[in-house]
Amino acid sequence: MVSIIVPIYNCEKYLERCIVSILNQTYSDLELILVNDGSTDGSLDVCKKFIAADNRIKLINKINTGVSDSRNKGLQMAKGKLIGFVDADDWVDNSTFDKAIEALIINDADYVIFDYWEVTKSNERTLKTSSNIIGEKNITEEEIDNIINNIIGGKDNFNTDIVLGTIWRGVFKKEIINRNGISFDTSLTLGEDLLFLIKYLKSCGSVFYLDIPLYYYNYNPNSITRRYQEGLIAGIISLNSSIIDVLSTSKSSDWKNHFENRVLNVTKYMISNETKEVKISSLLERINRIKYIINQKEILLFIKEMDFKKYYGTKKIIVKWISYKKSVRLFIFYFIVNSYKTILGK
Repeated sequence: MVSIIVPIYNCEKYLERCIVSILNQTYSDLELILVNDGSTDGSLDVCKKFIAADNRIKLINKINTGVSDSRNKGLQMAKGKLIGFVDADDWVDNSTFDKAIEALIINDADYVIFDYWEVTKSNERTLKTSSNIIGEKNITEEEIDNIINNIIGGKDNFNTDIVLGTIWRGVFKKEIINRNGISFDTSLTLGEDLLFLIKYLKSCGSVFYLDIPLYYYNYNPNSITRRYQEGLIAGIISLNSSIIDVLSTSKSSDWKNHFENRVLNVTKYMISNETKEVKISSLLERINRIKYIINQKEILLFIKEMDFKKYYGTKKIIVKWISYKKSVRLFIFYFIVNSYKTILGK
């Protein structure tokens, strides 16, 4: 049996579509665990409606404690030998778990990862594949490190962790989760699924890559790229620290080269965030936050060891500005970039 865990917080608009897609699976030996995380809309009523009609559904109704705690509660309740995760505003193909579980069994794998569709509000679909990153379908224990390295920081793809580091595009074995004490870190405000996946992959003997899109990810770029994210700095610093703690026990040190890419990318992301929704009254505060970002020990350490010769154009300039702590220049540059994107509607 597979236990499918859906954390829910104010997703009334999309929840029915999500639940129906899971209940309509061709793989019927499943339990659906709905975890209502203190929703203030009609999400709970939607859950109750489906519970009355299908005995495969279980409901956990709790106060709002965050998505990590919701998923942990779901794992604690799960009775299936296999685990799947679906976000409440997304949905799955009706053969998702049939095909994924078949691939897991046939290939004697500990984890199956599949491709997905990125779907916009206007229903435009973009195939998101990892074929150019993973390559082989059968991935041995020695090759799993390559996946982890690409998750934390691919060479050229700034969004590799988004493409690979999500838990809803795969099937897990509960025995491996339990044996290794893997859970979602409730202290993290972001990237909790990324850290969970890294811990799980480090515990795997083999992985199978199923190059078929089986998941529909509800993508809203405006909610991410234009809005100022409060608490982003603390969240990223905490996540990076946790990743280092997990990977520091690795036999190979290759991850450090990839983590260098991650440090650069998230540093740029944090700086860019400080130039969004800026008011004159908060201008100095935002510049001081950029100073705080580029003075972090972790960032200074990796920037110091970077080879500037491998960077070109704008990226090389940005790296130098970060290295030389040019906070005002960084603010002006990203403020112009974000303003231009807003004008173009990007």
